[in-house]
Amino acid sequence: MRRAIPIDAAATQPASTESATIDRLLSGEASGAPATGARPDLEETLRLERSLLRTIIESLPAHIYAKDRDSRFIACNERVAQCM
Repeated sequence: MRRAIPIDAAATQPASTESATIDRLLSGEASGAPATGARPDLEETLRLERSLLRTIIESLPAHIYAKDRDSRFIACNERVAQCM
């Protein structure tokens, strides 16, 4: 029997505040100093975090997917892809 996993409502909301924070950090507004060299560091951090997330998603035996507000698949692991 499958169990439903409760999802925090905040997790289903778009990450516009995160995007705004990243934009602010890249522009240097957060520290008041110019963002010299900040963008490559942030881009590398984002790349590593996305890689880690993708590795975790692909490693789990569960069906994992994400959909946008229009119910279109935007990401899934191999197990979900095989069922489609």
